[in-house]
Amino acid sequence: MEGFFVISGLLTFIIGLYLLTYLMNKNTPVPDGVEPADKCSTCNAPSCSVRDTPQKDECEIEPLHIKM
Repeated sequence: MEGFFVISGLLTFIIGLYLLTYLMNKNTPVPDGVEPADKCSTCNAPSCSVRDTPQKDECEIEPLHIKM
């Protein structure tokens, strides 16, 4: 029975730590001069706060054309 309390305590601690770091990351402001990519493909999270921010209509960066 003692092992059950240790395992459940560790699991509660890990889940709490995950939720705390998630909320801290979500509330951290984006640094000045940094703009997120138009289409982020690093994750498929439906509630992504980076992807849902308003974007500029014009892009100042021109794509590179590399010849092989």
